Amino acid sequence: MRILIAGLLCLNSSVAVAASVAHPKGKTERQLSTYVDSFAKSGLFSGVVLVERHGHPILFTANGVAERSFGTRVTLDTKFHIASLSKPITSAAIGRLVDQGKLTYETKLESIVQGIPNGHRISIEQLLVHRSGLDSPDRDKGSSVWMAQPQTTDQLVERMRAMKPLYEPGEKYEYANANYWLLANIIEKVSGVPYGTFLKREIFDPLGMKDTAHRGDILRVVPKLAEGYQLDGPSGYRGGDRLDWTSKSGNGSIYSTAADLAKFYQALVGRKVLSPATTDRILGIGKKYGYAWFHRDPTTYGRESVQYNGRSPGYGSYLEGFVNDDTFVIILSNLYTYAPTAMADGIANILWDKPYENMRPIRLYPMTDATLRPFEGTYQFGPDFHVRNGKARLDGAADHLEMHWDAGDRVTMLLPIGPNRFFDPTFWATIEFVDIGGHKEIRYQSLGFKIIYKARPVS
Repeated sequence: MRILIAGLLCLNSSVAVAASVAHPKGKTERQLSTYVDSFAKSGLFSGVVLVERHGHPILFTANGVAERSFGTRVTLDTKFHIASLSKPITSAAIGRLVDQGKLTYETKLESIVQGIPNGHRISIEQLLVHRSGLDSPDRDKGSSVWMAQPQTTDQLVERMRAMKPLYEPGEKYEYANANYWLLANIIEKVSGVPYGTFLKREIFDPLGMKDTAHRGDILRVVPKLAEGYQLDGPSGYRGGDRLDWTSKSGNGSIYSTAADLAKFYQALVGRKVLSPATTDRILGIGKKYGYAWFHRDPTTYGRESVQYNGRSPGYGSYLEGFVNDDTFVIILSNLYTYAPTAMADGIANILWDKPYENMRPIRLYPMTDATLRPFEGTYQFGPDFHVRNGKARLDGAADHLEMHWDAGDRVTMLLPIGPNRFFDPTFWATIEFVDIGGHKEIRYQSLGFKIIYKARPVS
């Protein structure tokens, strides 16, 4: 068996070297350092990790390569696209408008943005918590074409006007990026300035977040911004799929650094960005979730936490704050894998003295075109799958499978770890193929989901 480590990428010594603000001294610091290093050595993580407690970083480390053509290393001040971790910032911007008396969370969408189905019944709050019932055009086949081109928030909203709603407003939770396109458009219409300008004026400048911005012009060079990559086979990388970040305005268009995100989180929970009442409503403490904040089960560690993660082609991010313990974790990556979120549980277990395991090398099961061929075909998931009714085509690629998703035209890679089992690092999922009546059926289990999803072959 082969082992997926940094492998041939370690020929560039900058991949394996970590930079940090100080040498780890205590038990917790040593455990955190070794744990994070195990992910970096796997080849599945490249980025920055900041763990801070009581105002002092107990781990602040950089691993990997920011630009692979020249072997430029990731440093502590490297900037990353933070993907859906942009949503808590958009939520805070809406909170600013609420505190300024320019709208309320009960304000109906139709009063600001006209022509959206059910807009007269959809509230600002329902957009924030993904209960509007609206579908999202970025799921459509062919969306990758227009998402590679510049988009205004008006253009993004226009794509929604002809889409049929999935549910009645408030009926059901359905995660949809389009909710945050609408929120970005609302910010522009209510404030009278562009989305990025409002964020800069109301949040970034007051908090001293000098390395954070909305990526409103893809052609403008951003110093120290890491290039985004995704895996290309078991031991290679390629650039992330082309994307103009304005096509993710409101839901994933911001770049930042770990230090700047620390400023944002500390100011938010410290009630320095918004009024106490608005802050409490956004964080949703004591509830199942807030406005762009999810919560761990408080019984896991006996502590309350707020968290959010993000992934876009080439990048991954994660932020979790233990709100009553003055402790938070920030992970930013320029690899399109689920590693930041996968790392988070182990970091939390170390912080709260629970059992954990370092990342183990992935042992690859040898495959060839011939042995991969029986797995090829198109498979259909059901409505309970996290990509609702997701359909994907599997193609053999010499020594692994490629999974071509209809939704968003994305391609993920499946690494063979057994004769009928594969690992998907993009979703940190295990995929097992089971023979059912002469055909192969998929059993798919993602990180953190106890349910095993099934997919059947379709013609």
